[in-house]
Amino acid sequence: FGAGSTQTIPIRLFQACLLKAALMLGVHLMKSSTVSNIRAGKKAMWEAVVEVGGTRKEKGREEVIEFDCLFICDGDASFERGGLATLCGIDAKYSRGSLAIGMTFNFVNQGTKQDKKVRDTKLAVQYDSKGIFPALKKACGLEMENVVLFTCEENHYFVTTPKKSSLLQTGILKESKTITKGLLRRKNIDKKMLLEACRQIGTHPLFGIPSKAPFCEKVDDFDDATDGVGSKEDVALFDFSKKHVAGSSIKALDKMETVLAYVVGDALLTPFWPQGTGANHAILSSLDAAYAFRNACIVEREGKTKDIKQVMKEREGLFRAMRTTG
Repeated sequence: FGAGSTQTIPIRLFQACLLKAALMLGVHLMKSSTVSNIRAGKKAMWEAVVEVGGTRKEKGREEVIEFDCLFICDGDASFERGGLATLCGIDAKYSRGSLAIGMTFNFVNQGTKQDKKVRDTKLAVQYDSKGIFPALKKACGLEMENVVLFTCEENHYFVTTPKKSSLLQTGILKESKTITKGLLRRKNIDKKMLLEACRQIGTHPLFGIPSKAPFCEKVDDFDDATDGVGSKEDVALFDFSKKHVAGSSIKALDKMETVLAYVVGDALLTPFWPQGTGANHAILSSLDAAYAFRNACIVEREGKTKDIKQVMKEREGLFRAMRTTG
């Protein structure tokens, strides 16, 4: 993989590789599915009531799936109403720092001569001794704290952190509101102005994206969402100042402690977005959860049910250690 100065793989391709590996191992994939309830089932099994094939406007069909362990990996939504962690009775601690807005956008890599000249770039305002950020502000009107560009065979991916004041001055944000009052809601974002600013950044000589390069298009359902830009172009404005930490990384759903729920990924811990800790924590927490699952299976096979508490204690210890890693 990789078409830039470093070896970079697109998230879509990475997900496709993981999905293919999972399918070869016999994983059953249920597309467009949502768990609506979790309940005790027959014998030692539990049941998940799953809505399959639904949309935001129409409900799908219901299926009941038996399980004897559960991995919770539905991200921040896990602690909202109907999220897996909430259904399992796992709480979270929330904190919010000063306002931090992220902006991402993708251009299609068409493989032209100019595309091939694009290189990965990482810029931070605190290390800017050449006046790069003032030049960028003059070009697009946005005052940014950092700009990162990753390039690969499929696309050129930009990520930056613009300041709220400049988003208002350029007209990208229509009204000055708080996050909770809808600052980044679709109706408060001027899509045309946002796309124009993204193109001005991308085509700046510093990055060299071809002027006619199209934006990548989203593959999800963007028509019914209240949040986000509300366009087919893969452009996003989001708040990353709110963080959460799961109250526990593992929980027994039954009194006998034979059915365990394991929390992994962004559901376990909100990553600090500018540092890119999401993938690291997702992989580490998945490996730790798999290790705990293995130990729980050994305990159950050997009939040492009292030792399950030690398995859970060890998992929580690994979670505390992971929180200190980057």
